[in-house]
Amino acid sequence: MVDDGLYDTARHAVPVPDIVLGQHIMTIEAGTVAPRAGPILAAVNSYEIRIFGKGGHGARPDVCIDPIVTAGHIIVRLQTIVSREVKPGELGVITCGSIHGGTAPNIIPYYVELQLTARAYSPEVQRRLVDCIRRVIFAECTASGITQDPVIKELMRAPATINQQGPYEVLNAAFADYFGDKLGKGEAKGASEDFSNLALACKAPYLFWNFGCVNAEQWSEAEKVGQTASNPRTTYRQVCSCYPAYFKDGGGVY
Repeated sequence: MVDDGLYDTARHAVPVPDIVLGQHIMTIEAGTVAPRAGPILAAVNSYEIRIFGKGGHGARPDVCIDPIVTAGHIIVRLQTIVSREVKPGELGVITCGSIHGGTAPNIIPYYVELQLTARAYSPEVQRRLVDCIRRVIFAECTASGITQDPVIKELMRAPATINQQGPYEVLNAAFADYFGDKLGKGEAKGASEDFSNLALACKAPYLFWNFGCVNAEQWSEAEKVGQTASNPRTTYRQVCSCYPAYFKDGGGVY
């Protein structure tokens, strides 16, 4: 929307807001609202990567270049970026969430595709993760004897969402009056959103928070066994059962 001229007077001419507010459901108890000051959402870069090899029969790997092996080395090496190249105490997360290659057990494929994300709160750390990802991919391809450059396609990017203290204090006080003991304290869990683009594009202050979608019975059971931090499994049917609570609270915030 911003790129399409959301605030451009010659395009959509949406008035510049005094403050930008955003919220998202989270796996906490329905009826609970959880803002926080400081980092709440991480910056993210998502990629689709194609690693080329030299396909052939699985009985003759000596005349092939196996991109599955190369992809395996890439996935493992990527995990050393955070542990060895990011300062301890700084958030850095690299996750390979998808790998696809080959069609048969006895055939070495011509290529493998990976999809991965990199996340950090610090812009400097995020840039380092992005640079290191590219370095690792090209280096492992070279080490495997691959001559065709990998294709790295960026799927999305978004900056970190860092709530400012001033807006947090004002809105947290209002939330306390409305929600009472259902006002919780938000956590920075490393998830990502492009929400802050709406504020950064017009230099407006902003605040982002979460509200709950886990029904009270399920949340109570999770608390009894100490599993609230492991995202209690919530089905669509269970979320629907919480609609009155979280629509009331999500709408009540405004």
